[in-house]
Amino acid sequence: MTALLERTRHLASEQRPLPVGRTSSNLKAKAPAGMNTRDANARMDTHEAVCAERYAGINARLKRVEGWVISMVVATMGLMATIIVKGFH
Repeated sequence: MTALLERTRHLASEQRPLPVGRTSSNLKAKAPAGMNTRDANARMDTHEAVCAERYAGINARLKRVEGWVISMVVATMGLMATIIVKGFH
């Protein structure tokens, strides 16, 4: 996996920006000059690897937030149970 990430970082540093003005109406536009299938596949591999890394980070953050939410719900329910059992004295 690290070899793939190193390769994608190397490829990402060589990437040219996408042409300006790409919209859904001109999706059939030609590829940038000089781009062949190998270049397109390399860019796609880079994109997929970067997105996978980004997704892993987002997933880790969501798990952390989920843990906080669950703990807050449990604490709130515990407080409510304590108040109900002991009364409002």
